[in-house]
Amino acid sequence: KCRISAFWVRDGSRARAIAWFLQELGDYSKPFSFVRYGDGEWLCALQLASPYARNVDKQEYPKEMCGQLREYTLDPSKRPRVNMFLQGPHECNFADHFNKLGADLGVWVRMG
Repeated sequence: KCRISAFWVRDGSRARAIAWFLQELGDYSKPFSFVRYGDGEWLCALQLASPYARNVDKQEYPKEMCGQLREYTLDPSKRPRVNMFLQGPHECNFADHFNKLGADLGVWVRMG
């Protein structure tokens, strides 16, 4: 696993992550949002998108949305009560970029 200082990752076994997720969903008194980032979202938010604006699976996305995604990603106050999830090991590919940000990206949950 890589070391990233920009955000805190709630880690542990897959079973623990799923149990935490279901517990959060079960509390109907609080709104719940689920956002999952893979390589395409990181490429976009970190402004590393190629001119073709696509992820490693060659799925294209509108490059214009990258500025908004970057703002949302870098400022946890813009996403209160939104649960941010890391999909697989993609974040390790961008560890150097995260650590250069000097930003606090909030709490993220690793599900993969």
